[in-house]
Amino acid sequence: MADGASAPKPTLVKTDDGYLVATWTTSATGGLATGAAVSMSRIKPDSMSVQLVGSFGSATFLLEGSNDNTVWKTCYLEREITAAGKQDVATFTANDAGKVMDDAYRFYRITSSGGTSTSVVVTLVAQRV
Repeated sequence: MADGASAPKPTLVKTDDGYLVATWTTSATGGLATGAAVSMSRIKPDSMSVQLVGSFGSATFLLEGSNDNTVWKTCYLEREITAAGKQDVATFTANDAGKVMDDAYRFYRITSSGGTSTSVVVTLVAQRV
């Protein structure tokens, strides 16, 4: 995403067809980085998804949620791949997308660790109330 000193800021768009779309554009030479938080309040339950596309350069990206923009918790995806009844952590190491199970937080951010020469676009989408 970036070196430890930078925090990519997301853009937030309210679309005419009733969606909130937050986008982080990341570019980095490696290391650990945390993107700036975005408020995704007033969304319909069970309507959030995340998509990551780009060059990962061996980096791992993680979606986190918070109600106070201070204490952050790992988000999970709705799919069950590792074991029945256990949702997958919202981590990504290659182009992928998933439905976010944890859609009740007020704030969201993306973090990355490792990797070199990463250039990834992260898109978080939810329907507005």
